[in-house]
Amino acid sequence: MPNPDPHQNIRRSKQLPPYRAVFAVDVRDFSSSPSAHQEQLSKDIPQLLSLAFEQRELGRLWDNRVFGSSTGDGYYFGVDAVDTPFLVDPFLGELQEVLEAHDEVVRARSRDLRLRLRASVHIGPVPEAGPATAMNETHRLLDSEPVRAVLADSDPDVTFLAAILSERVYTDVVAGDYVKQRPSQFAKNTLQVKSYQGTGYLYTPKPSANPQRLGQIEGLTPVQSEDVAEAQQRRAEPDKPQHVHNEFSGNGGSGIVIQAGRMGDVHGPGSR
Repeated sequence: MPNPDPHQNIRRSKQLPPYRAVFAVDVRDFSSSPSAHQEQLSKDIPQLLSLAFEQRELGRLWDNRVFGSSTGDGYYFGVDAVDTPFLVDPFLGELQEVLEAHDEVVRARSRDLRLRLRASVHIGPVPEAGPATAMNETHRLLDSEPVRAVLADSDPDVTFLAAILSERVYTDVVAGDYVKQRPSQFAKNTLQVKSYQGTGYLYTPKPSANPQRLGQIEGLTPVQSEDVAEAQQRRAEPDKPQHVHNEFSGNGGSGIVIQAGRMGDVHGPGSR
């Protein structure tokens, strides 16, 4: 018998595939939509993604995407890693606005029809062919319960997009100060999806959910509506002055009330 090749089992270094930013979206309750409208909803998604890029003069990202494909109830695509910040800002905010404007078109087809999206953003090495861990993780983020819960518990007439960023994207792009969003606008969540375990950061361009469902910002405690009513009643009793200071927080007056301190009276926006 020939002698075995002594180099046969030596592990050799290889080049990493190119790093790509991966963006994926999925329609909430797509399977619950009337079957007569599902095909059109599927066609709407890439058109709306393209429009959101164009309206922010970023059409080159869509035109030059390195890959992209429909999943039937969603869509995913990849761009150069150097363009990852643009997928967070301004793209997420613009996509919310595009979906909001498109809602009239969708509702005209059927009164109960909706097109609301979950989105995930990840980054990692993606080979030209074959499976990619980064691709799988992007879809695990998209399927995670925290981002599903945002849409489930938000106003369907207000919140059309809920996004989740991987820890790598959050660290490099948000904490790295490459976008205008501040770290306090993201909610950290531990994720468990099938065999995948990781950390994701929720971001909602136009929130309307209970703040406890979006994650609690460290140092701020949500105040229930009955607490606000009690504070207002105490304020109306001059012989029993109280020292409570509440501030309204959120994006565009979302109605979130945050307990901020104990000095002063109850203040609303514009009261000082």
